[in-house]
Amino acid sequence: MMELPFDEGLSLFTNLWMQEGVRSFVQDLAIALSTKLFSLIKDFSMVVLFCFFFMSEFRYFNTKMEFAFADVMPNKIRSMITDITNQVIKYISVKFFISLLTGIVVYIGCLCTGLSFPILWGFIAFVMNFIPTIGSIFSCLITILFALMQFWPSPLPVIVISAVLIGANTLFGNIIEPKIQGENLGLSPFIIIVALSVWGWIWGFAGMVIAVPLMVVIKIICENVELLKPISILLGTLPAAVTEKSEAEEAAATEPVSTAATAEAQIEAEESSEQSGTSEPKS
Repeated sequence: MMELPFDEGLSLFTNLWMQEGVRSFVQDLAIALSTKLFSLIKDFSMVVLFCFFFMSEFRYFNTKMEFAFADVMPNKIRSMITDITNQVIKYISVKFFISLLTGIVVYIGCLCTGLSFPILWGFIAFVMNFIPTIGSIFSCLITILFALMQFWPSPLPVIVISAVLIGANTLFGNIIEPKIQGENLGLSPFIIIVALSVWGWIWGFAGMVIAVPLMVVIKIICENVELLKPISILLGTLPAAVTEKSEAEEAAATEPVSTAATAEAQIEAEESSEQSGTSEPKS
């Protein structure tokens, strides 16, 4: 059996780099990754361009909808558009800042432990946080794997980096974000997988990044349109469906009360008018 040389004074990463065939393999891999990177930048630029024109047109969306439905329940249309706009802006803003905080914490953790390329791992954590569960797991695994290769056989830096990654994603993604966003924005895991597959096929990795936020925006629109509420329930999780059902039941319970109060007030008004009419003396 052929024995590979191993220098105990060097790290595992350096010994692997010095082996025959490893360097050429890494160089070929770097060329392939650079090609993929250029393709990713191209797709991401197209997404940014589309988002720019969409946001520039979105400023006039409210006015256009009011003009389009001026004769069909204008107050209700205006209220629905306002609710959709506020919820979409809130979701995108919260998601962006939660992802940014996750990336900053990962960057600081990698920088303090001495892991190479801390900006890269922070950026990966920031981007992958837009993909629920799957993205966080991927970013944690790839960062921990690189830390294991760099710091082997020292276990302490790997443990610290693992704790920082898992803690940041758990704290921001599973505790803080649901508290701010609410449980009714949760998407079904099956819908997430389908959205990732479809948009990944259309726009590659950039499509996978925007797939879930786009589906959440669609779910918000369906929630605010009475005719599309069943689609919103099908897109969401079971807790989200239970929340929407309880809200609908509360709204239905309060509506008969208000209707009954209005009817009672009308009856009282009619009775008072009749009494006033009978009390007038006959001429």
